[in-house]
Amino acid sequence: MLKFCLTLILMFIIISCKDNLTTVYDNEHDYRSANYVPDAPQNFRIIEYNDTTVSFMWDDVSNGEDGFIIEMKLYDPKVSSIYERIGVVEKDVNIFEYQHNFIKDKFYFFKVWSYSKNNISLKYAYGHLKI
Repeated sequence: MLKFCLTLILMFIIISCKDNLTTVYDNEHDYRSANYVPDAPQNFRIIEYNDTTVSFMWDDVSNGEDGFIIEMKLYDPKVSSIYERIGVVEKDVNIFEYQHNFIKDKFYFFKVWSYSKNNISLKYAYGHLKI
């Protein structure tokens, strides 16, 4: 009888541990999980710009991201425009320089997303400038 009770207790402990392990691997907030969604970068700021180059940086507040995706669009109130990817940098890199023939007196909008193996951040850091 004692053997039977100990076997049941051991099975209960194993099943309990298995559920906890599964939860960790499915947790979108745990950077070890395949479902991890990294936090968005913050505090986007333009360092310098001219007719052909813009440099900007952001704060990396995420743990476990694989890198950052940088996007840009030209703002024109007469035409609907979409963001285009202009770069990708590795984790822990928080500065980016982009060379482009910018049009004078136009607004340009920028976004920076963090990404992990299977996801991108739900929000992004952003900024704009008029050349």
